[in-house]
Amino acid sequence: GYGVGGSKENRARLKRLQDPVLTAAAQGDTALLAELFREDPDLLHKKHEWGWNVSHFAAATGMDEVLIWISMHDPSILGSRTDNEMLPMHYSAANGQYQALRVLCRKTPDSMDGLSACGRRPLDMSRGGQCRLLLKDMEARREREIAFRRMHAPRRKKEEEKEKEKKPEVTGPQEHHHTDCFTQLLSCLGIIDRQRRMAHLQAARERMPSARGALPGDS
Repeated sequence: GYGVGGSKENRARLKRLQDPVLTAAAQGDTALLAELFREDPDLLHKKHEWGWNVSHFAAATGMDEVLIWISMHDPSILGSRTDNEMLPMHYSAANGQYQALRVLCRKTPDSMDGLSACGRRPLDMSRGGQCRLLLKDMEARREREIAFRRMHAPRRKKEEEKEKEKKPEVTGPQEHHHTDCFTQLLSCLGIIDRQRRMAHLQAARERMPSARGALPGDS
């Protein structure tokens, strides 16, 4: 089955899951997990029977504190799949692990749409009671948010267009804008006009004959 127990064959395979990481996960021993993680950072990605890793094991056994610890080190692991395309959320829902399911709904909400190899979502595999109600509530909430965004999208678009109309169009580089502002400031202070008068006077002097002058008739 999809649970931790299931058939006799599955129970036999579970006995082979004698791994320090999975043992720590099953006991909710995050201190031991942290110690093992320091020794080997790749252990969180290690796959075991059925393609399980520590996140599937923690989800199936309801170790929500382990799932939180995993999310702090590598959240992507909470969305990893087994050999039959099962996500950790599938296992928490199928085994009625409500607290673990709550963590996964917060940390990896996209898993709600994840399909197993047989095309089933976590909601389809959830047992009755709190787990099923939680997933149905999350799904309804998401649908309301999507409907709300669609309803207000035209209004938001109009508001954005109005904001664009209010903003002056910048045709040149940003530094030109700063230069123009500085020029206007100098103009207000009379500095620019004085500089322009000096420039015109200097140009007029340059066009005049020199002190030694050119004699009439010189070409």
